Amino acid sequence: KGLGKNEDGRVEPVEIILLPTGKSLDACAELREKNKLKQPFKRKKTKGNQNSKVNQVPVQDVFDFINNTLGGRKGNIEDLKQNQQCDTLDRRKSGKSKNDRNYNVELFKLEEEKSRIQKMLSKQHDSVSRNNGK
Repeated sequence: KGLGKNEDGRVEPVEIILLPTGKSLDACAELREKNKLKQPFKRKKTKGNQNSKVNQVPVQDVFDFINNTLGGRKGNIEDLKQNQQCDTLDRRKSGKSKNDRNYNVELFKLEEEKSRIQKMLSKQHDSVSRNNGK
């Protein structure tokens, strides 16, 4: 099954070939014939000491700088979760959450009333438009 309307098109994907910039296609063809054209997907062999990455000092990014200057700390995720759970429990115990629930119930009732009035208004407009034609 190929691509296209009748599924009779290409089955194999077209491979890409990266060519050097600034060279003509003739020059690229000559380089390919001489096998001097680089293959970009081959891994380059690392020269020198493989432990050089280990010996390098890690590069600080902007966020590390901000955290260090502002006294930020790296915390344990479990501690953060416990703090968030305590905050939600305190909020539930306070009267504020009851007021929020009451507010939400009142808001729901008002929205229902608004939608009922809008439906009634649209029916009235329809009846007026029908009677104007007579």
